[in-house]
Amino acid sequence: MRYSNYMFHVPDEKICRVIIDTDAANEGDDQFAAVHAMLSPRFDNVGFIAAHYGAENSMERSYDELLRLFSALECPFSGLIKKGAPHPLLSKSGPVVSEGSALIVEEAMKDDPRPLYVLFLGPLTDLASAYLQEPRIAGRFTAIWIGGGTYPYGNAEFNLGNDVNAANVFFSSKLELWQVPKNVYEMMGVSFAESSTGSVVKARQVIIFSRESLRRLIRKVPFEVRSGQGRLGSLEILLLSGLCYMSIGGSSIM
Repeated sequence: MRYSNYMFHVPDEKICRVIIDTDAANEGDDQFAAVHAMLSPRFDNVGFIAAHYGAENSMERSYDELLRLFSALECPFSGLIKKGAPHPLLSKSGPVVSEGSALIVEEAMKDDPRPLYVLFLGPLTDLASAYLQEPRIAGRFTAIWIGGGTYPYGNAEFNLGNDVNAANVFFSSKLELWQVPKNVYEMMGVSFAESSTGSVVKARQVIIFSRESLRRLIRKVPFEVRSGQGRLGSLEILLLSGLCYMSIGGSSIM
């Protein structure tokens, strides 16, 4: 899925394939990252994988949250949303096979010249499982992880703690990783006062819209980015996984 209803054209050589693995029901931050990915004219969104977050039935909750999000935006999602592992790895040698890990393997092994980025906004369970299923995927894509303790010394961190075995599998592999550790993503704090306006939050040239604004934006014609509001379609939006306690809703800014 690629949204391209803008007043500009993105050259084919700038298009990249993207898979987002998200524990969407855990907090309110991943929804913003997912929507910005949907709206980026550079991203060919191959799939969205629902991830667990350490609680019972949490993967199913993330799956339901993705369905709710796509439905609210009136965005077609047939075949796009996959179920990931329902729980962490039980060991460093046994994958938790799922639709999500199968999607990662399938897309990584494709003969496609466009670069592939697989984004993890929660634990690394599905990445580690994909690698254990098919080690040949190493070197065929770039993983981006919002997680891990404070760099460079490390410490406890939520996404890491939800599957330590998966992290150990990954860091023992030859998979390529861009990591956004805790001390980086925590810099993206937003106050209750800012988030309660329900309209727009500015952070490092990233715009966050209310649910109604996004619903109207995704189905109406070209959106004009106004001066001072930043721009859509940047990988910087992934840092929004560091935002906590955000709520979707409120009045429209359009």
